[in-house]
Amino acid sequence: MAAVIARLRTKTARLLLACFTALFVLTTPITAAAASNAPDPAESAVDTLWNQPQGVRADSFLYVIQSWWDGLGRSTQHDSTQRGLSELQQANSDLLNAYTLLAEQRIDPGPHPVPVIDPFISSVYGFITGNHPKAVLGTAFGWVNSLLLKLEGRGSTQAIIQNLLNDYQQRQAAAARDLQGRPASQAILASNWSRQDSVLQKIESDVDAHDGVGALVAQLQSSRKSESPNGKDKGNGGARDSHGNANSGKSGGKKS
Repeated sequence: MAAVIARLRTKTARLLLACFTALFVLTTPITAAAASNAPDPAESAVDTLWNQPQGVRADSFLYVIQSWWDGLGRSTQHDSTQRGLSELQQANSDLLNAYTLLAEQRIDPGPHPVPVIDPFISSVYGFITGNHPKAVLGTAFGWVNSLLLKLEGRGSTQAIIQNLLNDYQQRQAAAARDLQGRPASQAILASNWSRQDSVLQKIESDVDAHDGVGALVAQLQSSRKSESPNGKDKGNGGARDSHGNANSGKSGGKKS
């Protein structure tokens, strides 16, 4: 009887050992693969900066109120890192709004119908008269919005886009100042910089090179070629002295 019990214990121990070995062999490759496919923290942070919910449209007369409110929120932030990320998010939003307005102007210009209400009015009016107006209330609201935009000095789509691009420059410069000297933020700046390049190239392909927006985009692209993601000049590959003059690295100058 004792011999039978001993053999059962031996078989049970071998079975458990085989099960643990198989489990270890199966889970080790999965863990390694999961580690190799782990998301980049910088890319995840940049995704957040580009996926913020949009509020008022940039071509609405209420946009100046939203911009003022957002700027007030950034000015009250005491953490320079969070303030810099907020500035960077606003710079990205400016680029996306500019590109959206350009694409809309090219693909679907004119007044846009008010959801639900305008289709209902169009259906009723079309049933009675046979004509189906596209945007009854949308046209009226667009006319009022245009008048208010003129009072704000943003009467045309080109003027709105120029304001967005100018604000983008200011927000980008402010973000670079706030995030300067923080190694963890430099990867975010570099990754965000490349995404901004993609949007700017799309904007550049949609604008007329001879109008005000085209000239401003060309100026932006030219200035970005001589700047690094952290805002330092890298066009000459050298450092700068205490007077802000570029140092090319050559030793032919006089000692001060």
